[in-house]
Amino acid sequence: MQTLKKAVNDIQNNKISSLYVLFGSETYLINEFIQLLKEKVINSEYCDLNYGYHDCNEVPIEEVVIEAGTIPFLSEKRLVCAYNASFLTGIKDKMEHNVEKLLEFISTPSEFSTLVLIAPNDKLDERKKVVKELKAKACLLSCQPLKGNQLSKWVSNKGAENGVILPLPQATYLADIIGNDLGQLSSEIYKLATYVGSAQVITNEVIDLLASPALDRDVFGLIDHVVQGSMKDAYRILFDCFTSGEEPIKILALFVRHFRIMLQVKLLIDQGNKPEKLASILGVHPYSIKKASEHQRLFSEKALRHFLSILADDDFKMKTGKVNKQLALQLFIAKVAEECNLNKNDM
Repeated sequence: MQTLKKAVNDIQNNKISSLYVLFGSETYLINEFIQLLKEKVINSEYCDLNYGYHDCNEVPIEEVVIEAGTIPFLSEKRLVCAYNASFLTGIKDKMEHNVEKLLEFISTPSEFSTLVLIAPNDKLDERKKVVKELKAKACLLSCQPLKGNQLSKWVSNKGAENGVILPLPQATYLADIIGNDLGQLSSEIYKLATYVGSAQVITNEVIDLLASPALDRDVFGLIDHVVQGSMKDAYRILFDCFTSGEEPIKILALFVRHFRIMLQVKLLIDQGNKPEKLASILGVHPYSIKKASEHQRLFSEKALRHFLSILADDDFKMKTGKVNKQLALQLFIAKVAEECNLNKNDM
């Protein structure tokens, strides 16, 4: 399977395949790839006439294949994209598809069109005949969310695209603050580049000044203040989230995620695992592991399980309208603070 970077380089050098399969959940990478193909494959003056967009939840694949076989209008090639190609995965289809027609196209692809199949899953079902044929004859590209060094390099390269120098340490720092949402990262990098100007270096100070923190960063900061006994600051962060329009259920979901990681970290450390190995074991961003490692020290395994139980109960009550959502979060923070104080007194 080819890498996305290699495929992009090939397209930029006008080495374009007749058939691509994109799979994975990183829609930003998928959309960027499609945009590049549109720029390279289609005559811009007649883009609307030679670009086909189809949702396979509503359109059968045989109709997509028919369009891919249609001669383009005043352009050398036609680009046809089929989204939600679930028939390539283990997901049950919402639409009946005549896959035999696609197999015929795979065996004799059109010389004047490029067909792109986009599957909404992290992997394809390799037991299926159509997937085996695609693996043999198409360009398969994985579009998974970036993390770790891959994410930092992407951020640094995006800085270069915007005409600024974004060193890897600062790229990592920015990703820690914003998260791995490539769309939001791209917007933040553009904002930073506009502020510092062409060919300038982006520093941590500039990032601190301008970057808008991801919600999970706010949750880390909130728990930091609770652990340190700074309840006024903890509630300030919470109310800032409310004021900015963040949904309480979304905030609660991040509490669940953080406390679950804290419990996993505690259990893995107790089993003798080295802290530096935890990120790869759990498949979680190193910054999340760092904060979870710091926070879990003040809680017993029993307490963490108890908090997860409270959060599950609050989640149910929020979704069924049995509790004031904002008040439930305030009370949860108070319970966490109480547990912290008890453990500090026992130390």
